[in-house]
Amino acid sequence: MKKYVIITLGILLVAGMLAAQGKEYPQLHRKHGSRALNRAMPEPAECCTDMQKELNLTEAQNTKITQLQTTQKKAMNSVNAEIENLRIDLNQALGKKDFKAAQKINDDLYEKMRIKSNTQLEHREQILNELTPEQQAKFSPKYEEARYGRPNGRNNPTPSRKSKMTPMQNFRHTRRVMQRELGHHGK
Repeated sequence: MKKYVIITLGILLVAGMLAAQGKEYPQLHRKHGSRALNRAMPEPAECCTDMQKELNLTEAQNTKITQLQTTQKKAMNSVNAEIENLRIDLNQALGKKDFKAAQKINDDLYEKMRIKSNTQLEHREQILNELTPEQQAKFSPKYEEARYGRPNGRNNPTPSRKSKMTPMQNFRHTRRVMQRELGHHGK
């Protein structure tokens, strides 16, 4: 009798575990261009609201910057789509072992990436032109934080902080980064 009770409990336990592993749970995937899991990039109006609070923007500045950000987002959408299509074409050419076509596509890909980078620089310049010198001083650290993440002391300095390092500090930082990448846990 004990055997039947134990076997029945075992079967019920296994059945309960299998039922708990249903396929109804959505998988969280990181989307391209998102800052967090399953969270899209904020709309230009949201960015401008945060910027307006932190930088004390006037209504005219707020309107102009919202317009600039909307234009930038549209430009980035089209450039990112072109880059993604070129990457797909590059993978197909490499799969067919057509290296001449792959080289041409690769050149086009890096030209689009250069255009994207220049567009981002122009956008930043346009925003800075709309700000007063005091607002620009507050904007630059926020921009670096948004672009490169929060600085993590000496382990992950932002570019402006890294440029202020002495050559010896820069050497030590580079050595630490290389050791981390290689998996060495030295001093």
